[in-house]
Amino acid sequence: MPTAASLILPLIGSPETYRPDRPHLKTEGAVSVHPEGPDGWKARLHLYVRRESTWVRRENLGAIERGGDLALAATPARPGDRAAQTLTGTLRLRSQAGETLYEARIAPVLLASSLDPVREVWVVRNALTERFAREIARLAPRCKGRPRVRFVRNDVRPEDVWMQDTVEFGTVATPEADGKARQRTAALLGLRAKHDMGLTCGPLDSLVRKVLERDRADIVPLAIGEPRAGARWIDWYGNLEVTPPVRNHPFGRILTGQQRGLTLHPDLLAFLEAQKYQWPPLYLDVGWLTIGHVDELIQFVPAPGPPGFRVLMPSPRLAVELLEGLVRQGHGNRKVFSGRKGETTVTQLLDEAGRTTETDAIEKALAETRRQLRTELGIDERQIVSLPVLFRNGLAVIPNGVNGLVLGSDYLVPAPNGPVIEGVDVLERAIRDRLQPLGLRLRFLDIYEPYHVRAGEIHCGTNTVRIRKKVDWWTG
Repeated sequence: MPTAASLILPLIGSPETYRPDRPHLKTEGAVSVHPEGPDGWKARLHLYVRRESTWVRRENLGAIERGGDLALAATPARPGDRAAQTLTGTLRLRSQAGETLYEARIAPVLLASSLDPVREVWVVRNALTERFAREIARLAPRCKGRPRVRFVRNDVRPEDVWMQDTVEFGTVATPEADGKARQRTAALLGLRAKHDMGLTCGPLDSLVRKVLERDRADIVPLAIGEPRAGARWIDWYGNLEVTPPVRNHPFGRILTGQQRGLTLHPDLLAFLEAQKYQWPPLYLDVGWLTIGHVDELIQFVPAPGPPGFRVLMPSPRLAVELLEGLVRQGHGNRKVFSGRKGETTVTQLLDEAGRTTETDAIEKALAETRRQLRTELGIDERQIVSLPVLFRNGLAVIPNGVNGLVLGSDYLVPAPNGPVIEGVDVLERAIRDRLQPLGLRLRFLDIYEPYHVRAGEIHCGTNTVRIRKKVDWWTG
């Protein structure tokens, strides 16, 4: 029985006439074809017949066809098409006699990890973010792959600067006739329009959607589910990340947070499950965080030797130890966050956010997360790197170094704005001591404004279109 590795993708769409380099079936004698597929998709399936040098789409699938070259394809899915959201598995072409003539496997949407090469960096640009936008425009072209910076202008609701949360970019890959893989980009559209926690998010989500539909024919937008109210921040895409390849998950594994009974939008979870290759997700406890996004507590950076990465996690205990060391050295009155909103001293910071019952509870929660990562991902404690961060009322007080942006071997880190001793930021030095031995080039950016004071950092304010290193799902 002839088989084909992939089909012109229903999620991405297909041309009106079939391309001759796509998989097809050569038949002898007359056949009457009856395509099969998932419920809701049979009406979208079409038979293409080659007549001389031209491929022609047949409208009447049950008609008798004389022998020749036949192929199966599908019309494009529309954003919001629920049948498309869970399309997976195999499509079959059967003859009138019931013989299977042709099989085509559906290509999944695969999300990228922070270790995959970056093609574009997306940032909201307005009066609040202008300084950061200029800095990203300067730095990104100097990083590996020289990614392009894509700005989305948002002056309607300028306080909504959270590009990470408005869209999730994924990759759809198919094998080409030359044996190489072709990657296309799909974009899961934002689910924040009914957010009811003090920030109006619908305008930016809508703006990003319009940019994708109007300007980016190379990126296909997919609307997965309807925004829901009462979900706090849980459906924002900062709460959806993917690991690099790990044990039992060669394409990476989905990470997402659960917060006091809330999890990601059920339609989004159903879509991700249907893609199957990065499922099941690893649910991490973000209940101790106010926002509750998984990117607040975990980041993957490249590192030499197996498994090829390190996991960054925040550590209030490390921050307390560093600050207590300064007090013992007589530096308790040194300023922290000097000249910025929230300026304080080492001693005050310890009393207000360090030596607290909240810190103790957070450390217990993080210890459980570390155990979970070791057990589920097959890593050991040496592959987890702690960075100094303190939290108060579930929000980072010290800019969270875990919430940075990985661009190849460059790591854009939120500047901690810690106490300065002999010209050196003590917290920044602690981060350098832990990350520079990994071969990373660290670029500390002062993002106290516009991001940190609004409960986010660099990762929250940026997004990336990446090219996956591993896409050969069809070999399994």
